Amino acid sequence: MQLIYFVIFTSSILTMTPVLGETSSIIYIGSLLILLIKVNAKYNFIYKRITMLILLLLLCLFSISFINHPSTYGIVNILKLLLLITIPFSLWGKALNQEKQMIDIYKAAWVSVIIISIASLISIFTNQILFSNTNGLGSFAAISIIISLLFNNIISSRALYFMNTSNLIISGFLLITSSSRTSFIVVIVAIIIYLFSTIWKKRYSLRISMLRLFVSFILIFVGLFYFEKAIHLINEKIVSKFVRKSQENDLLDQRTSFWDTALQDINLWGNGDLYFITNFGTSSHNSFIHLLISYGWLIFVLLSLLMIYSLIKIFLTPNNKKIFIILPLIHFTLGSLTENILYGLSMTLSILLLPIMLSKDGDNFEKYKSN
Repeated sequence: MQLIYFVIFTSSILTMTPVLGETSSIIYIGSLLILLIKVNAKYNFIYKRITMLILLLLLCLFSISFINHPSTYGIVNILKLLLLITIPFSLWGKALNQEKQMIDIYKAAWVSVIIISIASLISIFTNQILFSNTNGLGSFAAISIIISLLFNNIISSRALYFMNTSNLIISGFLLITSSSRTSFIVVIVAIIIYLFSTIWKKRYSLRISMLRLFVSFILIFVGLFYFEKAIHLINEKIVSKFVRKSQENDLLDQRTSFWDTALQDINLWGNGDLYFITNFGTSSHNSFIHLLISYGWLIFVLLSLLMIYSLIKIFLTPNNKKIFIILPLIHFTLGSLTENILYGLSMTLSILLLPIMLSKDGDNFEKYKSN
Protein backbone atom coordinates (compact mmCIF):
# COMPACT_ATOMS: atom_id res chain seq x y z
CA MET A 1 0.00 0.00 0.00
CA GLN A 2 2.89 2.39 0.71
CA LEU A 3 3.94 2.26 -2.95
CA ILE A 4 0.42 3.19 -4.08
CA TYR A 5 0.31 6.04 -1.56
CA PHE A 6 3.71 7.25 -2.79
CA VAL A 7 2.53 7.29 -6.42
CA ILE A 8 -0.68 9.10 -5.43
CA PHE A 9 1.14 11.80 -3.44
CA THR A 10 3.92 12.29 -5.97
CA SER A 11 1.50 12.59 -8.88
CA SER A 12 -0.71 14.99 -6.86
CA ILE A 13 2.31 17.31 -6.52
CA LEU A 14 3.38 16.96 -10.15
CA THR A 15 -0.11 17.81 -11.44
CA MET A 16 0.79 21.38 -10.44
CA THR A 17 3.74 21.40 -12.86
CA PRO A 18 3.47 22.61 -16.49
CA VAL A 19 5.55 19.84 -18.08
CA LEU A 20 4.30 16.78 -16.21
CA GLY A 21 0.83 18.03 -15.26
CA GLU A 22 -1.27 16.10 -17.80
CA THR A 23 0.64 12.83 -17.47
CA SER A 24 0.62 13.09 -13.68
CA SER A 25 -3.15 13.63 -13.69
CA ILE A 26 -3.65 10.31 -15.51
CA ILE A 27 -1.27 8.55 -13.11
CA TYR A 28 -3.07 10.18 -10.18
CA ILE A 29 -6.46 8.89 -11.35
CA GLY A 30 -5.07 5.43 -12.08
CA SER A 31 -3.39 5.11 -8.68
CA LEU A 32 -6.54 6.27 -6.87
CA LEU A 33 -8.52 3.66 -8.78
CA ILE A 34 -6.01 0.95 -7.84
CA LEU A 35 -6.23 2.03 -4.19
CA LEU A 36 -10.03 1.85 -4.31
CA ILE A 37 -9.87 -1.67 -5.80
CA LYS A 38 -7.38 -2.84 -3.17
CA VAL A 39 -9.48 -1.33 -0.38
CA ASN A 40 -12.55 -3.10 -1.74
CA ALA A 41 -10.69 -6.41 -1.93
CA LYS A 42 -9.23 -6.08 1.57
CA TYR A 43 -12.20 -4.79 3.54
CA ASN A 44 -15.05 -6.03 1.31
CA PHE A 45 -17.06 -2.93 2.07
CA ILE A 46 -20.77 -2.63 1.37
CA TYR A 47 -22.06 0.89 0.84
CA LYS A 48 -24.84 2.10 3.07
CA ARG A 49 -27.89 3.33 1.26
CA ILE A 50 -27.27 6.98 2.17
CA THR A 51 -23.70 6.69 0.86
CA MET A 52 -24.89 5.23 -2.43
CA LEU A 53 -27.47 7.99 -2.77
CA ILE A 54 -24.90 10.73 -2.16
CA LEU A 55 -22.41 9.25 -4.65
CA LEU A 56 -25.16 8.68 -7.23
CA LEU A 57 -26.38 12.25 -6.78
CA LEU A 58 -22.85 13.59 -7.23
CA LEU A 59 -22.35 11.47 -10.33
CA CYS A 60 -25.58 12.80 -11.85
CA LEU A 61 -24.73 16.42 -11.03
CA PHE A 62 -21.19 16.09 -12.42
CA SER A 63 -22.59 14.46 -15.55
CA ILE A 64 -25.00 17.35 -16.12
CA SER A 65 -22.18 19.86 -15.54
CA PHE A 66 -19.93 18.01 -17.99
CA ILE A 67 -22.65 17.74 -20.66
CA ASN A 68 -23.19 21.50 -20.48
CA HIS A 69 -19.47 22.23 -20.80
CA PRO A 70 -17.63 19.16 -22.19
CA SER A 71 -13.83 19.09 -22.16
CA THR A 72 -11.09 16.56 -21.55
CA TYR A 73 -9.75 18.72 -18.74
CA GLY A 74 -13.20 18.72 -17.15
CA ILE A 75 -13.71 14.96 -17.22
CA VAL A 76 -10.23 14.40 -15.73
CA ASN A 77 -11.00 16.70 -12.79
CA ILE A 78 -14.45 15.16 -12.27
CA LEU A 79 -12.86 11.69 -12.10
CA LYS A 80 -10.33 12.95 -9.54
CA LEU A 81 -13.02 14.42 -7.33
CA LEU A 82 -15.33 11.40 -7.54
CA LEU A 83 -12.51 8.98 -6.66
CA LEU A 84 -11.33 11.16 -3.77
CA ILE A 85 -14.86 11.25 -2.37
CA THR A 86 -15.50 7.53 -2.90
CA ILE A 87 -12.38 6.25 -1.11
CA PRO A 88 -13.11 7.69 2.37
CA PHE A 89 -16.78 6.67 2.06
CA SER A 90 -15.66 3.11 1.35
CA LEU A 91 -13.75 2.95 4.64
CA TRP A 92 -15.93 5.12 6.84
CA GLY A 93 -16.62 3.42 10.17
CA LYS A 94 -14.36 0.43 9.50
CA ALA A 95 -12.12 -0.88 12.29
CA LEU A 96 -8.85 0.03 10.60
CA ASN A 97 -5.42 -0.38 12.12
CA GLN A 98 -5.27 3.34 12.72
CA GLU A 99 -1.67 3.65 13.82
CA LYS A 100 -0.10 1.60 11.05
CA GLN A 101 -2.27 3.07 8.29
CA MET A 102 -1.52 6.64 9.36
CA ILE A 103 2.23 6.05 9.56
CA ASP A 104 2.25 4.25 6.19
CA ILE A 105 0.53 7.27 4.63
CA TYR A 106 2.91 9.75 6.23
CA LYS A 107 5.97 7.74 5.25
CA ALA A 108 4.84 7.80 1.63
CA ALA A 109 4.05 11.53 1.75
CA TRP A 110 7.39 12.24 3.42
CA VAL A 111 9.38 10.40 0.74
CA SER A 112 7.41 12.23 -1.96
CA VAL A 113 8.11 15.71 -0.58
CA ILE A 114 11.81 14.94 -0.07
CA ILE A 115 12.22 13.90 -3.71
CA ILE A 116 10.28 16.90 -5.04
CA SER A 117 12.11 19.26 -2.66
CA ILE A 118 15.48 18.16 -4.02
CA ALA A 119 14.17 18.40 -7.61
CA SER A 120 12.83 21.90 -6.90
CA LEU A 121 16.14 23.00 -5.41
CA ILE A 122 18.03 21.71 -8.45
CA SER A 123 15.59 23.45 -10.80
CA ILE A 124 16.19 26.79 -9.06
CA PHE A 125 19.96 26.59 -9.34
CA THR A 126 19.77 25.42 -12.97
CA ASN A 127 17.21 28.10 -13.91
CA GLN A 128 14.63 25.48 -14.86
CA ILE A 129 10.87 25.75 -14.19
CA LEU A 130 9.32 22.93 -12.17
CA PHE A 131 6.10 24.50 -10.86
CA SER A 132 3.73 26.63 -12.94
CA ASN A 133 4.39 29.71 -10.80
CA THR A 134 6.06 30.84 -7.59
CA ASN A 135 2.82 30.43 -5.65
CA GLY A 136 2.80 26.76 -6.62
CA LEU A 137 6.36 26.44 -5.33
CA GLY A 138 5.39 28.21 -2.10
CA SER A 139 2.37 25.99 -1.60
CA PHE A 140 4.49 22.87 -2.04
CA ALA A 141 7.18 24.20 0.33
CA ALA A 142 4.53 24.88 2.98
CA ILE A 143 3.02 21.38 2.89
CA SER A 144 6.54 19.91 2.80
CA ILE A 145 7.40 21.78 6.01
CA ILE A 146 4.14 20.64 7.64
CA ILE A 147 4.75 16.98 6.76
CA SER A 148 8.32 17.18 8.08
CA LEU A 149 7.11 18.77 11.33
CA LEU A 150 4.61 15.97 11.88
CA PHE A 151 7.13 13.32 10.83
CA ASN A 152 9.21 14.41 13.82
CA ASN A 153 6.69 12.52 15.98
CA ILE A 154 7.18 9.32 13.97
CA ILE A 155 10.98 9.20 13.62
CA SER A 156 13.04 7.01 15.91
CA SER A 157 16.18 6.80 13.74
CA ARG A 158 18.98 9.39 13.74
CA ALA A 159 19.50 8.93 10.01
CA LEU A 160 15.84 9.70 9.30
CA TYR A 161 15.98 12.65 11.68
CA PHE A 162 18.95 14.04 9.73
CA MET A 163 17.08 13.61 6.44
CA ASN A 164 13.97 15.20 7.90
CA THR A 165 15.93 18.19 9.18
CA SER A 166 17.61 18.54 5.79
CA ASN A 167 14.19 18.62 4.14
CA LEU A 168 13.07 21.34 6.56
CA ILE A 169 16.11 23.40 5.55
CA ILE A 170 15.49 22.90 1.83
CA SER A 171 11.74 23.55 2.15
CA GLY A 172 12.37 26.69 4.19
CA PHE A 173 14.67 27.96 1.46
CA LEU A 174 12.08 27.12 -1.21
CA LEU A 175 9.39 28.95 0.77
CA ILE A 176 11.45 32.13 1.03
CA THR A 177 12.54 31.92 -2.61
CA SER A 178 8.91 31.62 -3.74
CA SER A 179 7.93 34.95 -2.10
CA SER A 180 4.50 33.40 -1.47
CA ARG A 181 2.84 35.41 1.30
CA THR A 182 -0.07 33.00 1.76
CA SER A 183 2.24 30.00 2.12
CA PHE A 184 4.35 31.94 4.63
CA ILE A 185 1.23 32.63 6.73
CA VAL A 186 0.17 28.97 6.46
CA VAL A 187 3.55 27.83 7.82
CA ILE A 188 3.43 30.31 10.72
CA VAL A 189 -0.10 29.18 11.67
CA ALA A 190 0.90 25.50 11.35
CA ILE A 191 3.96 25.95 13.56
CA ILE A 192 1.92 27.71 16.25
CA ILE A 193 -0.72 24.96 16.26
CA TYR A 194 1.97 22.27 16.18
CA LEU A 195 3.71 23.80 19.21
CA PHE A 196 0.42 24.15 21.07
CA SER A 197 -0.47 20.54 20.29
CA THR A 198 2.97 19.31 21.37
CA ILE A 199 2.77 21.17 24.66
CA TRP A 200 -0.66 19.84 25.57
CA LYS A 201 -0.36 16.27 24.31
CA LYS A 202 0.96 13.56 26.56
CA ARG A 203 1.09 10.80 23.99
CA TYR A 204 4.41 11.80 22.52
CA SER A 205 7.51 12.84 24.38
CA LEU A 206 7.34 16.59 24.87
CA ARG A 207 11.04 16.88 25.57
CA ILE A 208 12.10 14.98 22.44
CA SER A 209 9.59 16.72 20.17
CA MET A 210 10.51 20.20 21.39
CA LEU A 211 14.24 19.46 21.22
CA ARG A 212 13.94 18.15 17.66
CA LEU A 213 11.90 21.15 16.60
CA PHE A 214 14.32 23.60 18.22
CA VAL A 215 17.37 21.98 16.64
CA SER A 216 15.61 21.79 13.27
CA PHE A 217 14.86 25.49 13.13
CA ILE A 218 18.35 26.44 14.30
CA LEU A 219 19.73 24.34 11.45
CA ILE A 220 17.28 25.93 9.01
CA PHE A 221 18.58 29.40 9.74
CA VAL A 222 22.20 28.25 9.68
CA GLY A 223 21.55 26.47 6.39
CA LEU A 224 20.21 29.68 4.91
CA PHE A 225 23.65 31.32 5.18
CA TYR A 226 23.46 32.42 8.83
CA PHE A 227 20.68 34.01 10.81
CA GLU A 228 21.08 37.56 9.53
CA LYS A 229 21.06 36.37 5.93
CA ALA A 230 17.85 34.41 6.56
CA ILE A 231 16.15 37.44 8.08
CA HIS A 232 17.32 39.56 5.15
CA LEU A 233 15.89 37.03 2.67
CA ILE A 234 12.55 36.90 4.49
CA ASN A 235 12.38 40.68 4.58
CA GLU A 236 13.39 41.04 0.93
CA LYS A 237 11.22 38.26 -0.50
CA ILE A 238 8.11 38.29 1.69
CA VAL A 239 7.79 41.14 4.21
CA SER A 240 8.61 43.85 1.67
CA LYS A 241 5.99 42.37 -0.66
CA PHE A 242 3.39 42.54 2.09
CA VAL A 243 4.26 46.19 2.73
CA ARG A 244 4.28 47.14 -0.95
CA LYS A 245 0.99 45.45 -1.72
CA SER A 246 -0.72 46.93 1.34
CA GLN A 247 0.45 50.41 0.35
CA GLU A 248 -0.95 49.80 -3.13
CA ASN A 249 -4.16 48.47 -1.53
CA ASP A 250 -3.69 45.28 -3.56
CA LEU A 251 -2.87 42.46 -1.15
CA LEU A 252 -4.57 39.92 -3.43
CA ASP A 253 -2.76 40.94 -6.64
CA GLN A 254 -5.96 42.12 -8.37
CA ARG A 255 -7.59 38.71 -7.95
CA THR A 256 -10.76 40.29 -6.54
CA SER A 257 -11.43 42.05 -9.84
CA PHE A 258 -12.00 38.85 -11.85
CA TRP A 259 -13.50 37.06 -8.82
CA ASP A 260 -16.24 39.70 -8.74
CA THR A 261 -16.83 39.25 -12.46
CA ALA A 262 -16.86 35.46 -12.19
CA LEU A 263 -19.30 35.43 -9.27
CA GLN A 264 -21.85 37.15 -11.48
CA ASP A 265 -21.90 34.03 -13.67
CA ILE A 266 -22.88 31.60 -10.90
CA ASN A 267 -25.62 29.15 -11.86
CA LEU A 268 -26.99 25.75 -10.84
CA TRP A 269 -24.91 23.65 -13.23
CA GLY A 270 -21.65 25.60 -13.41
CA ASN A 271 -19.60 26.96 -16.28
CA GLY A 272 -17.05 24.18 -16.74
CA ASP A 273 -13.45 23.74 -15.58
CA LEU A 274 -12.08 25.95 -18.35
CA TYR A 275 -14.15 29.01 -17.39
CA PHE A 276 -11.31 31.03 -15.86
CA ILE A 277 -8.76 30.13 -18.53
CA THR A 278 -11.22 30.97 -21.29
CA ASN A 279 -12.49 34.25 -19.84
CA PHE A 280 -9.50 35.60 -17.93
CA GLY A 281 -6.49 33.74 -19.29
CA THR A 282 -5.52 32.58 -15.80
CA SER A 283 -6.53 30.08 -13.14
CA SER A 284 -9.12 30.89 -10.51
CA HIS A 285 -6.53 31.40 -7.73
CA ASN A 286 -9.13 30.11 -5.26
CA SER A 287 -10.18 26.48 -4.82
CA PHE A 288 -13.62 27.29 -3.41
CA ILE A 289 -14.50 29.84 -6.08
CA HIS A 290 -13.26 27.39 -8.72
CA LEU A 291 -15.62 24.69 -7.45
CA LEU A 292 -18.54 27.12 -7.26
CA ILE A 293 -18.05 28.64 -10.72
CA SER A 294 -17.03 25.42 -12.49
CA TYR A 295 -19.68 23.05 -11.10
CA GLY A 296 -22.48 25.32 -9.88
CA TRP A 297 -24.46 25.82 -6.71
CA LEU A 298 -25.80 22.29 -6.25
CA ILE A 299 -22.44 20.51 -6.30
CA PHE A 300 -20.77 23.26 -4.28
CA VAL A 301 -23.39 23.11 -1.52
CA LEU A 302 -23.32 19.30 -1.41
CA LEU A 303 -19.51 19.17 -1.23
CA SER A 304 -19.51 21.93 1.43
CA LEU A 305 -22.00 19.98 3.56
CA LEU A 306 -19.85 16.84 3.25
CA MET A 307 -16.77 18.82 4.28
CA ILE A 308 -18.51 20.44 7.26
CA TYR A 309 -19.93 17.08 8.38
CA SER A 310 -16.46 15.51 8.15
CA LEU A 311 -14.89 18.32 10.19
CA ILE A 312 -17.56 17.98 12.89
CA LYS A 313 -16.95 14.22 13.02
CA ILE A 314 -13.19 14.77 13.32
CA PHE A 315 -13.54 17.12 16.29
CA LEU A 316 -16.20 14.98 18.03
CA THR A 317 -14.35 11.68 17.60
CA PRO A 318 -12.00 10.89 20.53
CA ASN A 319 -8.57 10.77 18.93
CA ASN A 320 -5.23 12.08 20.18
CA LYS A 321 -3.69 12.17 16.70
CA LYS A 322 -5.96 14.82 15.17
CA ILE A 323 -2.98 17.10 14.59
CA PHE A 324 -1.92 14.78 11.74
CA ILE A 325 -5.02 15.74 9.73
CA ILE A 326 -5.62 19.24 11.13
CA LEU A 327 -2.38 20.72 9.76
CA PRO A 328 -2.89 19.45 6.17
CA LEU A 329 -6.48 20.75 6.38
CA ILE A 330 -5.19 24.15 7.46
CA HIS A 331 -2.81 24.18 4.51
CA PHE A 332 -5.63 23.32 2.11
CA THR A 333 -8.13 25.77 3.62
CA LEU A 334 -5.84 28.80 3.91
CA GLY A 335 -3.91 28.04 0.75
CA SER A 336 -7.14 27.71 -1.22
CA LEU A 337 -8.08 31.30 -0.44
CA THR A 338 -5.49 32.69 -2.86
CA GLU A 339 -4.56 29.70 -5.05
CA ASN A 340 -6.36 26.80 -6.69
CA ILE A 341 -4.81 23.76 -5.00
CA LEU A 342 -7.60 21.27 -5.66
CA TYR A 343 -6.32 17.68 -5.91
CA GLY A 344 -2.96 18.81 -4.52
CA LEU A 345 -1.03 17.04 -1.78
CA SER A 346 -2.75 18.65 1.21
CA MET A 347 -6.24 17.88 -0.11
CA THR A 348 -5.32 14.31 -1.06
CA LEU A 349 -3.53 13.66 2.24
CA SER A 350 -6.45 15.02 4.27
CA ILE A 351 -9.03 12.92 2.45
CA LEU A 352 -7.02 9.69 2.71
CA LEU A 353 -6.48 10.31 6.43
CA LEU A 354 -10.13 11.08 7.11
CA PRO A 355 -11.54 7.53 7.51
CA ILE A 356 -8.44 6.51 9.49
CA MET A 357 -8.91 9.36 11.96
CA LEU A 358 -12.56 8.37 12.43
CA SER A 359 -11.88 4.64 12.91
CA LYS A 360 -11.28 2.71 16.08
CA ASP A 361 -7.83 2.85 17.65
CA GLY A 362 -5.40 0.22 16.49
CA ASP A 363 -2.13 -1.01 17.98
CA ASN A 364 0.43 0.95 19.94
CA PHE A 365 1.83 3.95 18.06
CA GLU A 366 5.41 3.26 19.19
CA LYS A 367 5.33 -0.17 17.56
CA TYR A 368 5.18 1.32 14.06
CA LYS A 369 7.62 4.23 14.37
CA SER A 370 10.09 4.58 11.51
CA ASN A 371 13.52 3.13 12.09
